This record gives sequence, structure tokens and C-alpha cells, in this order.
Amino acid sequence: MSPTKTKKTAWRRLALEGTRVYLSKLDPSLSHSHNVDNVLRGIVLQLTLKAQGHQQQDAGEHQAYYEWNEGTLNKLDHAGRARLQGLIKSIELAVPSNDPIITTRRRREKKKDPIEKLPPSPIHSMEDPISTSSTGSTSSGPILSSIQDAVRRSPLSLRSPPTSIVQFKSYPQIRASVLALRLELYFKACCGVDTGNNNDLVRVQATCLVRSFCATVDSCVASVSPLLMGLLQALTMEVLCVEEFGLKNGKLQTMMKRIVSEYERQVSFASLAFLSSPQDSAEHVLQPLVASYLSFLLQNNLELQDTCRTETWLAQVLPTRLRRVFHTVEFQSVKHLLEVCRSFQYELSHIDIPPAAGDIVNSKEEYDKKATQALMDLQRESLSINGQVLPPITSRDQLVKLLTSTLNQTVTQQFVLRDDDEENCMSSSLDTRTLDAMTRRLLVATSRTGSAGDAYFVVRDLFGGEDAEVVPSVNLKKGIELKACLSSITITCYSSFQVYPKDLVRQVEPLIELHAATTERIYLQEVRQDGELVLQEKLGNPRQGLKTLSIRPAVHEIP
Repeated sequence: MSPTKTKKTAWRRLALEGTRVYLSKLDPSLSHSHNVDNVLRGIVLQLTLKAQGHQQQDAGEHQAYYEWNEGTLNKLDHAGRARLQGLIKSIELAVPSNDPIITTRRRREKKKDPIEKLPPSPIHSMEDPISTSSTGSTSSGPILSSIQDAVRRSPLSLRSPPTSIVQFKSYPQIRASVLALRLELYFKACCGVDTGNNNDLVRVQATCLVRSFCATVDSCVASVSPLLMGLLQALTMEVLCVEEFGLKNGKLQTMMKRIVSEYERQVSFASLAFLSSPQDSAEHVLQPLVASYLSFLLQNNLELQDTCRTETWLAQVLPTRLRRVFHTVEFQSVKHLLEVCRSFQYELSHIDIPPAAGDIVNSKEEYDKKATQALMDLQRESLSINGQVLPPITSRDQLVKLLTSTLNQTVTQQFVLRDDDEENCMSSSLDTRTLDAMTRRLLVATSRTGSAGDAYFVVRDLFGGEDAEVVPSVNLKKGIELKACLSSITITCYSSFQVYPKDLVRQVEPLIELHAATTERIYLQEVRQDGELVLQEKLGNPRQGLKTLSIRPAVHEIP
């Protein structure tokens, strides 16, 4: 067997293993969604780790090998967790959540060997009524007695044991072949296996979605829209590897709603004209729409991933009520907008931005890349430390020397102002290693691409829209400001934005101008080393690495 064929069939073997284990563990008396969530989720997680090369115990050595574990889930990256969530959601929607199927079966009770323990014969129980009703008859007693004796003398094997009717409850479950196909596509995608022609992948994925839709859709028209939207969302999560929050992106939402509305329009016309059945309509109308949507997702994968991750980030950063108000309220005038901003003044001035994964520098190459971008940003900005404006920065070494000189001078002056002894005052300075690490953090933190980028996305989300465009202002007076003291160093990045009508950007006066300030604080602590007091970064602060964004409208003259 060729190596290529072995590699291709490996994912099929994983899919068959997952299907076999799931069928052996599922409980047919429970609903399909319950079995998927409590059984299949853990199986797929363990097989995903196995496919990616993680060392796992063998199933025979560990009883809970296929059980769900949140700690094990953390071994997957962000994209892997999102893809797994999309797969589980799509499989849950593949089978209708109908009422259970009730079946009745006749069950025989266990035979009792001792004859004495047999219950009284029903014929014996009929003696009294017959004897009382037939007065003057003396032959009924001997006849009944002889029948009873004959029954008692008959072999046990000739007697039929009593039976009882038992009801069994079962729910419809997913077919093994359908589950194996879905798992094989999933394992190929999560491990980066080239599926060859994208057209084949699109065709198979579209066929799976249409079959799930036909199997679960109800005859009621009202059930079409929510079911089809759920299937499209699960498919998008699996293809783009994004969380459910990211699907609230306007572009994706518009496309999915357009597919649903177009399908409903064509199907309703065909049904009224008696042109086709619902199954034929799904295959001939829905499948081309889904295939076109899938092709769009695959062609614009990277761009859509960034957009969805930005949407997820905004949903985590901004309060839900704040976003809902600014997204739903139709502002009648600038005065109306300013009144709404005034009512949300505290929320707009205290937007906490947690450190993103991109803010953490783990390698020298990554730091060099960020530092190069930061230096380019600093050449266009004014940088000041405690009110002292620094000359334009042209290199990293120049920035290190300027920061070292300015910060040490500031720290020395503040030590002198304290009531400490003169020896400590003259020998006080920033620790060399702390200063070097702090310079690296300052350089990354002062990058306008990161700080102003965060402010731009927030301002665009709140004040932009289909008819309004948010652009950076060209009349920025402040740049980047550092304030150093003995307890902390505060980095503030100022930015300004203007809101224009969609098609008249910079051609007319802006509708409104907004000022934003992103603040990050590095906490310090005094440590005595070799008889000197030095400042080091204080670790363990709950707000360490946290940025605070403040947005306020510019002063406007309201007529």
C-alpha cells in the first residue's frame, strides 16, 4: 500500500472508530441531542487530540478515555475549539428532536418451579358463584375438582407462564454512515489535510447540510427559518473555525439571511404552483445556494476569520446594553447623539480591554516584528515622558537610551523628594534587567497599530454603520504620553476619529468627532539589591496588562 493511500485512509479509520464507540455508548432511550452532547463530544475531542499527535492513553487502559474533560479541551488551540463546537452543533441539528417512539412488547414472567407456590386456579375461584347459582345440583363439585386435578397433574413444560405488556421508549438517532462521513471531513480539516478539489468538498458539505435540513424540517413554514439559520451558523463555525459570537458579523449575517429568504421565496412559489415536493425543492434550490455560500467562505477564509474574531472581541469587551442601544437607536440629530453619549458617560469612559493573544511576545522574532512596526508608528507621533517631549525616534537603540536616561532621572528626583537617607537617594535607579524588559514592553505598548487599532474598532462598532463611516482624524494634537512615578508607569495613547456619511468621506464636514484615550499602567515595586534601592515590575496585580479605553465626543456647538 502506498504512503499516500495510508495517509488518506487514516482519517477514515478515526471516523470509523468514533462511530463505533459512539454507537456502543449511546442510550436510545435518550434524545439524540443529549447523546451528542454527553457522549459524542468527548469521543471527538479525544480522537482530535489523537489525530494531532498528542500522547493519549489507550482506551483499554483508562476507563474514562472518551469522556468529556474541560482540562483536555485546553490542549486544543482557539481554532480547534471553535471547529469542534461547530461540528457538535451541526450533528445535533442533523436529527429531529421529536417525541420518543413508544413500542409495546409482551414479556413472559419467570416460571415458578414449586407447584405449591402456584396461585389458586381461576377455575377454583369460580366454585362459589356456580355452586350458589345452581341450587340442588350435586355434579358441579366433582366436575370442577376433576378439572383442577388434571391441571395440577399436567407437566410444567406444557403450561404457558403468565405474560405482561411492557412499553419501551426510544428516540431517533443519527445513521452510522452519515456520522462517519461527517467525522472524516472534520478530521481532515482539523489536521490540515489537503482535500484535493474544493468543489468536491463544497458538494459533500452542501449535501450533508441539505440532508440534515430535509430530515429535521417540519411541515410548518415557521420552522424553516430558524432551522436553516442554525445549520448555516454551525457550518460557518466549522469552516472558519470561529466562535458563535463572531457569527454576529454583519456581512455573514446578511448572507445567511439572504439564503434563507431566497429559499423560502422559491419554495413557497413552487409549493403554490404544485411544481415540486419539499425534498426536490431542497435539492434543486437550497443546495446551489449553500454551495455558493461555502465557496465564498473558502475563498475569503482569512479575511472572514479576522472579521469574526474582531466581532468576538467586541462582544467580550463592550457591555451588551451599550452595544444594543448604539446599534438599534436611530439618531435624529447630533444633539440626540450627544444626549445618548451623556447617559452612557461612565460606560464609554471605562472600557476595559484585556491583553489579547497578539500582545504577548514569546520569541525574539515576534518582538522584532512588533518593534519594527512600533518604530514606524513612533516616527509619525510625538512621544513625551512626564511632559518632556522626546526627539523623533529613528532606531530602537536610540529609544532605549532616551527612556533609560529620562526614567532614571525621574526616579532619582522622586527618591530625593522622599525623607530617606542621602545614601539611598544617590544610589537609586531602575534595575537594568527591569529597564530592558520594560523598554520592550513600552515599545510594544506604544505601538499605535495596537492601541489606536483597539480604539478604532470600538468607535466604528458603536458610531459607524451602513450609512456612516468612521475614519481617523488628521488633526490629532496629542500623541503618546508616558507618566513615570515610583509606583507605576502609565502609558496613554491618544487618538481622534471623525464620522462621515458613507459616500461623502472628507468631502463635507464630519457629523461628529470623537476623542479616545487608551491607558495602560505598569506597576512597580522597590527592591534593595547590593545596598541599592531599585525598581522592578510588580507582578500579580489583577489589572496587570489591562488597558482602559475612554471615548468622549468633541465639544460641539448645538444650535
